[in-house]
Amino acid sequence: MPTQNRERLLDSAVISCGYALVVAIFLIKPAVVQDRSIPAALTLAAYPMADLFIFALLISLLLSGGLGTQAMRLLALAQLALLVFDLAYAFIPAFLLQDSLFSGITNAASLAVYGLLGAAALHPGFTSLTAPSSFESRPQLPWIRVPLLWTAALAGPALLAYEAWRYDGKVPDAFVIAVGCTVIFGLVVGRLQALITRVNSQSVELAEQARRLEVLASSDGLTGLVNRRTWDDMLTAGLEQAGRQQLTTTVAIIDIDHFKHYNDTHGHQAGDRLLKTAAAGWSAQIRHHDVLARYGGEEFIVLLPDCDAATAAETLGRLRAATPDNQTFSAGIATWNHEESADDLVARAHAALYAAKHDGRDRSVIAEPNRSVRV
Repeated sequence: MPTQNRERLLDSAVISCGYALVVAIFLIKPAVVQDRSIPAALTLAAYPMADLFIFALLISLLLSGGLGTQAMRLLALAQLALLVFDLAYAFIPAFLLQDSLFSGITNAASLAVYGLLGAAALHPGFTSLTAPSSFESRPQLPWIRVPLLWTAALAGPALLAYEAWRYDGKVPDAFVIAVGCTVIFGLVVGRLQALITRVNSQSVELAEQARRLEVLASSDGLTGLVNRRTWDDMLTAGLEQAGRQQLTTTVAIIDIDHFKHYNDTHGHQAGDRLLKTAAAGWSAQIRHHDVLARYGGEEFIVLLPDCDAATAAETLGRLRAATPDNQTFSAGIATWNHEESADDLVARAHAALYAAKHDGRDRSVIAEPNRSVRV
């Protein structure tokens, strides 16, 4: 059962139990203990017990759908009038019931109640009361839910105080009140547990959504590689670590040769597949601590910590062999001199890339502070 439905049923049970305490003491008990025949006592007790059942259904509908439809408003008004009428009937003096005028008024009130029930049943919107709907689309009614729950929870203590006042400190119905309070307390604990379960579930869901958003924010949507923004942060952090540990760190920029022609010939979908397949193939050829990112378009960039230019050129050779569809790429390689900024390092790698493309593509060029070396 969904958590929200379980909470609604628990709320309905709490409210119904609070009302049941009042009905049991003021309606059912008088019907049973008075000097009547057993069939008569059962008949009189059946009315308030049926009211309890209808009341529980009404509360469940009310908490799930609110008073948004005319049929629901008619049904709620009819049931409320019936409950008030039955409770008031228990306190009406016997001599008034024998009066013809008063008896006519009560009969008219009773007929009015059933008239409201009939109007609700005949309303076109009556069939939609039990139609399934998402929890988010249901109107939330704290102004109904909270007062009803408070009233139900206080029904037991209020009855205890009432009987202690009326019977000079004695509580004739102490056992019934104790049982009712225990049941209500158990339902409230169950309601709290359901709430805790929902909060925990939402916390897990929010954490998972946050993780997915973090992945989406840091990854390229097509290839799944690190995106440009995240790459900038990782490069800065990598150079800081290399500076502290005096590591040789190299950056290489890769550009797939004649990618526009490939797109025009095979279509953009084929071009996207080429980028994704190349990214997957290249990722399998680098170390786990190397960082491969999509730099933009058909350009990729890789950070190679603790790696010199010659080793980087060997790594790019493996990447070139793993490039799909017999495609080639040009690459520029630059090793950090421990003085230049991250932007200057990438600029030198870019300059080496342009030299590789100028020399005919399908090759790598190693950039040095003052010159570039073809490999």
